[in-house]
Amino acid sequence: MNAPGKQSVLCQPYPCYLALADSEAERQQAYRDLFKAEVNEALLCDIRSAVKSGMALGNDRFKQEVADLTGRRQQMGQRGRPEGWRKQV
Repeated sequence: MNAPGKQSVLCQPYPCYLALADSEAERQQAYRDLFKAEVNEALLCDIRSAVKSGMALGNDRFKQEVADLTGRRQQMGQRGRPEGWRKQV
């Protein structure tokens, strides 16, 4: 499927894959080229952190749009209990 060009009776190629090129060989090469770029370590850490925390990855405006649409905050809150949370006896 896709990059190696193996055929499968279980999987059908997506229209966006078929639109990469006219011939099968060109399509496979175009698909491989999509993954040639390396992701720098800082971006990789940001992606991992966003996935781990369930937060959106993007600028503040994008995060606010996601928060408005989902009803979930997209900014990390302060961890732990607030100062002075215990009742004074």
